Amino acid sequence: MKLAFVYPTHETIWCGLGQQLYRREGAFRRAIDRCDEEIRRQLGWSLVEEMLLPTGSYRLHTDIMLMEPALTAIQIGLTDIWRERGIQPDGVLGRCVGEFAAAYAAGALQPETAITLSCRISQLFEQGIGRGHLLVVEAGVSECKRLVAQSPRVLHLAAEIPGDRSLLACGWDDVEAIGVFLTTAGVAWKAAWPSFGLHSPITDCWHSWFSQSLPERHRTVGVTAIFSAMLGGRATTPLDERHWWQVIRKPLLGTRSAIQDMLRAGYDTFIEVSGRPCLLDMIREEAGRRNCNVRLVSTMHEGKTPEFTNAARSANVSELAVR
Repeated sequence: MKLAFVYPTHETIWCGLGQQLYRREGAFRRAIDRCDEEIRRQLGWSLVEEMLLPTGSYRLHTDIMLMEPALTAIQIGLTDIWRERGIQPDGVLGRCVGEFAAAYAAGALQPETAITLSCRISQLFEQGIGRGHLLVVEAGVSECKRLVAQSPRVLHLAAEIPGDRSLLACGWDDVEAIGVFLTTAGVAWKAAWPSFGLHSPITDCWHSWFSQSLPERHRTVGVTAIFSAMLGGRATTPLDERHWWQVIRKPLLGTRSAIQDMLRAGYDTFIEVSGRPCLLDMIREEAGRRNCNVRLVSTMHEGKTPEFTNAARSANVSELAVR
């Protein structure tokens, strides 16, 4: 068995995520408390306080200023629970913000540095709210490239997303005209949330600020292999400030390529370390195309009580799942 941990982005946060784990899992609580200290220092709010709010007041899944650090912290906490059970990955896959926790799981970042990167995105949102729109379009990458070329206004291909859909980015004042263009072209679309031009040139004015020095000496890629959706495969160079800027700036088109790279390398067991499954269907699809037998495990499902087991490296990987 060759085991990979998979770290998606913020679609996996839901109301109440983390409350039970914080109360009952010491490894998770210690990780969250450590991340909370860094978030308080940098952003002035408490992850623990927000996480433990009742349903009517819970904001981690809806407040753009809270979401990214919360995701990274929760993924770090889930990673530490698996570690406490003796379950260590042979490789990790990160997508967008999920790359921060993936690098932590691989031993390439300290948790404080992973949180710092997420905090910088929150600060970027705070400085740049309203700068650009993201649109979800019911079209694949090839079709979207054609639409970008024909658009009457500046339009960028920002990301491939599961379900043969894509994200397009445009200027704040251009969304109405582009919406008319897409509708006329017979392409279904809707505004994405948050309204911000990630993975496109719209973010370029924040390059210098986001890429300022990080609070630790960077390691080269270490013992645990890191696969990056931004790179479209395995990382073989140091994860420096340039790499982390490209994680949020470069069009996010390398997820399938990174998965294919992992399948070629013999990874056959994938645990998605997140609040709900997000990338497992894409992994299943790519494995089917290559006639690979894979085992897929989701760490949590919304509305279900999490239960970790001690079946580390078990042949029956379903025993590892959090149900």
